Amino acid sequence: MRKLKKGIALALATAMTASILGGCGNTGTGTTGSTTQGTTAGSTGTAQASQTENSGEREKITIGLQQSTNVENYDTNYFTNLLEEEMNVDIEFVILPADGNDAKSKLSMMVSSGSVLPDILAMELPGTLAYDYASKGVFIDLTDYFANKELAPNYWAIPEKDREDMINTAKLADGKMYCVPGYSAFQWNMGPYRMWINQDWLDKLGLKSPANTDEFYEVCKAFAEKAPNGNGKKDEIAVIGSKEGWAQKPFVYIMNAFTYANPDKQYFSVENGKVVPAFTKDEWKAGLEYMKKFVDEGLFSPLSFTQDQSQLKALLGASGGMAGFVASGSGSTFNTTPELQAAMVLTQPISGPEGNMTTPYNPTTARLQWWITKDCKNPELAFKLGELMYREDIARSSRYGEEGVDWSADPAVCGLWMGENEQMLGLPTKLAMLNNVWNVPQNKMWGQDFMGYRSNEENMSIGAYEKSKPTDLATAGEQIRKVYNDSYVPSFPKDVISNINFTPEESEKIANAKTSIDEYVYNMAIEFVTGNRPLSDWDKYLKELNDMGLEDYTTAVQAVYDRTK
Repeated sequence: MRKLKKGIALALATAMTASILGGCGNTGTGTTGSTTQGTTAGSTGTAQASQTENSGEREKITIGLQQSTNVENYDTNYFTNLLEEEMNVDIEFVILPADGNDAKSKLSMMVSSGSVLPDILAMELPGTLAYDYASKGVFIDLTDYFANKELAPNYWAIPEKDREDMINTAKLADGKMYCVPGYSAFQWNMGPYRMWINQDWLDKLGLKSPANTDEFYEVCKAFAEKAPNGNGKKDEIAVIGSKEGWAQKPFVYIMNAFTYANPDKQYFSVENGKVVPAFTKDEWKAGLEYMKKFVDEGLFSPLSFTQDQSQLKALLGASGGMAGFVASGSGSTFNTTPELQAAMVLTQPISGPEGNMTTPYNPTTARLQWWITKDCKNPELAFKLGELMYREDIARSSRYGEEGVDWSADPAVCGLWMGENEQMLGLPTKLAMLNNVWNVPQNKMWGQDFMGYRSNEENMSIGAYEKSKPTDLATAGEQIRKVYNDSYVPSFPKDVISNINFTPEESEKIANAKTSIDEYVYNMAIEFVTGNRPLSDWDKYLKELNDMGLEDYTTAVQAVYDRTK
């Protein structure tokens, strides 16, 4: 094993506070007990010392990235060595805090103090913050690099549709490219606000899955009143979710029977090219009135607004089941027992009184994470290192580890493996996960899931276990595929806001309005639905929104949509 590199020492201004520096420890114990290598941003040392460590004729390149405690040693990491061999470079790391906010604070201090930045910042940043840095010259414009097919062969090998979607959602407010973005398409994740129903309860009561709000109400009433879980008590919950789990707000599923409502876009929709705040529409009020009736009659559990996903999962695990309808983006919510997992199946979106039936749609967008800084002496090399991750095998290794050890694309091997999508959706396995290196102590990759490019087809064809081994996956494969493809996908709106990335000027203008309104809208929805505030206050609610600056907020979102449509 080659000698460990010491890393580069960045001397930060002495004005940095001890509290900021204290947030960046240089440890990360793995299964072997070894320590994560690399220099913590703000630590002491000399660049001259690290220069003497440069191996052979390789050009040194420094990368700043967030600490992952699951990575045993960045210097000896398989993925690090793979990139070094492919590009004939010597990579040194500047370690930033694992917490995203702490990492952003550290970066801000480095920039404001005039410290020498690493050549590359491998850290995901929101578009507004990134544009602020780019407009100040902190990041290099890479637009011409991407246009050069000789310099970016792996990028140009990406299918045109994905390539265009990636580049369009990666451009910052000035229309330029400042990063080498990651892109991983997965249609199943594009419509995550799904509802699951207890098929055992339906069968016992002789009911069918509801298609509209009237039928939804009748089924919920039957679940609550006819005690289908068989424990002799009327303790069944008709509808439930959680406050924070992935797509676990039943409020969202139900509101989309009245008007398009996507919390991931702050409930702004697009109608004939115009951005509209759904939370001010009469249809939104009608949805609130409908849900209040459910709460009043004990059909919609208020726990949905307060419990976390672990509490939801524990509640659902009771014998015979405790809930009829459960909002969740993933079927793993029900894997507490084989019986529950088999009972819960996907139900279709429901239509409302006016015929509306929509599903929040989040098309895949670029993840902004590979920035080349103003202090990089060889930007072209730094770009090529990031662009290499678009190559199929490198992209796989960035996420799944070592080829032939942790994953395989060999058809003979893939034929022995199966995954959730093969069992549930009938898709053959084309990539076998031989050994899990995600979210566990390992030394195979950097613990980040945004490098490179992975297609929807690949993500839909991953096998995670040997076919000879029993699994606890749901057995309703054909039903799930049919409901999602036949009901959810067609209910995606044609026109959506892909990314809400404001310019610094826009952000400054609406900062207070955005923060206040985003919080106020959902909190008030809860207040109305639970009866803590009467719906007779609707006009007062609209006035409060306007007083908070809704007009400016909507205008800013319209500008974002116009730039990215």
